[in-house]
Amino acid sequence: MQYIHLFNNTNKYYEARKTDYKEPWLSFVDDIKRCNYNKTETEKLFVDLNLPSGNLWCIKNIGANTVEDLGNYYRWGDINSCDNSSSTNNWAHYIYSTSDGTITKYNTTDGLYLLETSDDIAYVSLSKYISDLYYPCIPTPDDFNELIQNCNRTYNRSDDTGINGSGQIYTSKLSSNFIYMPNTNDIDCYLWTSTTAVGAEFEKYAIQYQWDDDYSRTGAVRISNSFKYYAYCIRPILKRLS
Repeated sequence: MQYIHLFNNTNKYYEARKTDYKEPWLSFVDDIKRCNYNKTETEKLFVDLNLPSGNLWCIKNIGANTVEDLGNYYRWGDINSCDNSSSTNNWAHYIYSTSDGTITKYNTTDGLYLLETSDDIAYVSLSKYISDLYYPCIPTPDDFNELIQNCNRTYNRSDDTGINGSGQIYTSKLSSNFIYMPNTNDIDCYLWTSTTAVGAEFEKYAIQYQWDDDYSRTGAVRISNSFKYYAYCIRPILKRLS
């Protein structure tokens, strides 16, 4: 029988129901020594979801203190965090464009479509996790698709489980390992990928992971385009080296 359980950075375990939300509340023993102290620093922050690639997914967004926090907002390719304000979501505030929207990097001239490591906030901020097997980075659209295809997705509301907030839970189809993705506002979730849209007419766009909640827990997950100046959260991974 598979149960959802989750801990934050204070090692406090939450109570949660089964993934089908039909059972009464189930308590979990706060056995920190057994469940957490024996883990390496990498194992505490990244989860093995048994994906074909071998990639490990971080349990929280960049800049988040707990798995429930949203963390920092970033414009695509900018390693400096920003606010998520409609007044600043424009080309004048984007690092790789002029004020009129002329793209100065990751365009058809330089042919770059994947973030360089110097522009990847996951690589820059989590460089201590670089090893012979893995390196930190922002996921590509293929990485997100792999997550979607190889995990069972359930929707969480704070009145359904002990996890504080609304979001999605991705549980491995091969184990009980999972990650939680909080909604970036009340009803949906936006996360950047590391890839720009391809083609001259699309160079102003990068690719985003998007979840829309239709209030029935069956909202659509999409990989779509968005202007690079928008401020979204970032969920890092440790990418397995070939």
